[in-house]
Amino acid sequence: MFQISEQPLRFLHKKIGDLQRICKRFGFISKIESLEKIGERLESPFFITVFGEVNAGKSSFLNALLGIPDLCKTDVDICTDRITVIKFCEKPKRRPIDNITEEVCINNPLLKGFVVVDTPGINSVLEHHTYITEKFLPRSDIILVVLPAYNPHTKPIWDW
Repeated sequence: MFQISEQPLRFLHKKIGDLQRICKRFGFISKIESLEKIGERLESPFFITVFGEVNAGKSSFLNALLGIPDLCKTDVDICTDRITVIKFCEKPKRRPIDNITEEVCINNPLLKGFVVVDTPGINSVLEHHTYITEKFLPRSDIILVVLPAYNPHTKPIWDW
């Protein structure tokens, strides 16, 4: 389980505050905002985004990883059409957040402190799949790239 316990978290927040005061004293005002963002990230879950081409097996990978066969929709045709944010909750639920994002809550202790994200992928016949995938990636702490075993050398993923 990846969670920072309270004592080291307080220590890190104190050090960030110290750095902010030093930056203010020496006129590095632009760095203060960056330090604030770091402090905010310490309070946020760790985002792991699964990325790859359409139909590379991203959703199947997540279903196997989390042990729930029908957690993420899978099909031989293009299936994932939105960002699916998967996180820990005591009570399982599924709900749309907006037109392009769905939240799925599951009672799986592996997810405490993490958010796992399924994406539609790139190189789709539907251009908005690539757009929403690429738009979400900067929010990620880690990006797992899924390549199909039958053809891991496709040009779009390596060009990306």
